[in-house]
Amino acid sequence: MLTVTRFFVGGRLVQLHAMRRKKYMKKRDIQYNSDTGKYHCPNCNNGYGRRDTMLGHYRYECGKAPRYKCPYCNLCSKKTSNIYQHVRCMHPKEQVTLVKLY
Repeated sequence: MLTVTRFFVGGRLVQLHAMRRKKYMKKRDIQYNSDTGKYHCPNCNNGYGRRDTMLGHYRYECGKAPRYKCPYCNLCSKKTSNIYQHVRCMHPKEQVTLVKLY
């Protein structure tokens, strides 16, 4: 959203343009179900016990392609922790690392 402020300085009209920070989701978009005690994603309706967990899912995971890949096989995941755990279990003699796809 663009806001414009106009005022006079030394007899001249000066306009200041300021960009507001874009928010990922407005409070009215967050769906809380009081019966189950869960916050639900507006895209996929998955339920989460904490608001920040649901927001992390909404921003980085929901409807997006996997961002990380195992360097030793074809496993891809949206979370780094899943790749690290996979490398520790499935490739125990290899260095624990990952490949960032984008």
